[in-house]
Amino acid sequence: MSFLAGSLVGALAASASILVPVGVLVRWLLPTWLRVVVAAVALFVAALGEIGVVTLPRVRRQARQSLAALPPSLSMFVFGLELGSGFRTHTSSLTLYTGLILALAGVEPLALLAFGAGLGLVRGIVPIDRELAASTISWDSRVSQGYWVLRSATLVAFLLAGLILQMEAVL
Repeated sequence: MSFLAGSLVGALAASASILVPVGVLVRWLLPTWLRVVVAAVALFVAALGEIGVVTLPRVRRQARQSLAALPPSLSMFVFGLELGSGFRTHTSSLTLYTGLILALAGVEPLALLAFGAGLGLVRGIVPIDRELAASTISWDSRVSQGYWVLRSATLVAFLLAGLILQMEAVL
């Protein structure tokens, strides 16, 4: 549970310190039509990055070896914190860009925090699921065979961001 708590705290902290200020600033500086255009372009580029057409920066840092020296609960909390905030990863993905796209669209701060909470929970649950599996080797094998599912989930997140952009433009 300490891992999940760390992941949730990390994602909420990243959302509150990065996404919310960007979203508020964009809402204040740009008219709605321009926010939607900027976010739509970012969404398109991120989707191209996810399918490999363009190369975008990705977090590729895994867990630090120094975490093993900490007590187990603290080690799991710190790794969860780093994972939830986006400073570390267990799967290289562009999902974190979804939050930035929503912030560029000027989505309400509470929605950005909800995105962060959801991201923290999802990023925290996957490794827990692995640990609870009867065989981590077969779990790893199923994930590597089904990596397209993770990619598809990212593309679905981008599509949902696109729908939010549509609703933002209409409202």
